[in-house]
Amino acid sequence: MNQQNDSYDTRAILERMREEYWKGVTEAIVEESEDQIPLLTFILGGETFGMRAELAKEILKVPSVVRVPRTPPTVLGIINLRGKITPIIDIRPVLGLKSTPVEQAGRVIITELGNLSTGIMVEEVMGITQLPREEVTAVSTSIAKKDLFEGQVIIEERPLVIINMEKLLNMPDFRAATTRK
Repeated sequence: MNQQNDSYDTRAILERMREEYWKGVTEAIVEESEDQIPLLTFILGGETFGMRAELAKEILKVPSVVRVPRTPPTVLGIINLRGKITPIIDIRPVLGLKSTPVEQAGRVIITELGNLSTGIMVEEVMGITQLPREEVTAVSTSIAKKDLFEGQVIIEERPLVIINMEKLLNMPDFRAATTRK
């Protein structure tokens, strides 16, 4: 029995686990280079969108959202995020997309712009991708509110529209809903 305990070194196991964890975290850090743009991609209204990855601080499963009276329909309510009241918004109506109930794959992207924190409800988060800057083109004229977009790129024969979150979250519908850190 002593021989089994000798081969079972808890400290060594925990040290390996810690090294593996931090290796995964440092590999996951995405930095913008001169020719690449890191984007967090997600689904809204059945369409694929992206935002600059550095603006996304956290991705949550859809929590219980408390509705706030007399707020615009784009403000879904608020959540308590580790003691901080954070508004949750639906940007689909502003983008001219149909709002449908969010299913099991739905997520909330917590963004921070300056000292403002906001949760954005999305139907699904696809992941983080690096896109070559030269592939980003102007947004097609058929998209409503095209001044809210940084551009678009075609991935696997589907357009991915890049949202300018600074402009979007500074719109009057959302400005009052954001919370300060």
